[in-house]
Amino acid sequence: MTTFFNVNTLNSIADVDNAARALSSAWESNFAPAPQLDGKKKAKLRNMICQLAGYTNGYPSFLAHLKDTQIQPTTTVFDLPDKLLITSDADMDSYLLIGGEAEGADPVMLDETSDNFLYGILLHKEYGDTDWEDCPSAQLIDVTAGSHSLKTAPFWQYLCQHYHVAWMDVIMPRIDKYGVIDCANSPGDIALLDSLWLTPSPEYMTCTTDRGDDGCAQVILTLIRK
Repeated sequence: MTTFFNVNTLNSIADVDNAARALSSAWESNFAPAPQLDGKKKAKLRNMICQLAGYTNGYPSFLAHLKDTQIQPTTTVFDLPDKLLITSDADMDSYLLIGGEAEGADPVMLDETSDNFLYGILLHKEYGDTDWEDCPSAQLIDVTAGSHSLKTAPFWQYLCQHYHVAWMDVIMPRIDKYGVIDCANSPGDIALLDSLWLTPSPEYMTCTTDRGDDGCAQVILTLIRK
């Protein structure tokens, strides 16, 4: 199906309605009279916007997507700086290291011993058995136990609620040997953010680096307060 604008511009019902009003205004200036969002054609306008964004069944498909991708807000408050760094491997499904921005600190080298380290989130128990020995318990968020998950962790809910991603740095081993990983390009980068319930900022961009070695790929996200 041909899409006429980026599906990732629709992150809420308000986004759909704003796009519908813009469509109605352009329609009015060329083919008056135009259907109005506040009139009888509201459902059809919403449906058309969502279809143009690639939702096959229109507005119902968008609502279903919204339910799956939205994360619940939390009333818990965390004292965090306005800019955060999150680093992990390229899949971001084993661990997440969260740090603040620090002058002279290399985000690539962020670990639990860094001065700017804030929290470590353990996503898979197997990783924590060997790699989290130096992480203070007060700074370790383990979402592997019981029915817990990243989506239900108050810290992550707070992060998703109050921050969005300004840019993604993808650092890869030799591209000529290993190729380009999915998250280095669109739509793979946005798919990775979606898997973490994070949203891109209006100025979001992806930067890629060929490290030229045989190591593991690394992703660094820079988050800014909304």
